[in-house]
Amino acid sequence: MRKVLDLLEPAQVRPVFKALLALVQRGKMLEAYRYLDGAYLISIDGTGVFHSESVHCDNCCQIKHRSGKISFRALA
Repeated sequence: MRKVLDLLEPAQVRPVFKALLALVQRGKMLEAYRYLDGAYLISIDGTGVFHSESVHCDNCCQIKHRSGKISFRALA
């Protein structure tokens, strides 16, 4: 999914995102996540999304793939 979405400009996906968000809000599906000043409190784990085969530091997790490639993920 990430490889497909990275090819798009954010402006291309914004109308779809806004329409889906409006449906979820009208259905009161986010009410349990209302927080300070009416904002939504949502936890997102991006550790499986952001990785690199070249950029890394001493604190990164090293993943050895079956293909022999090595990629790195930052530990949050």
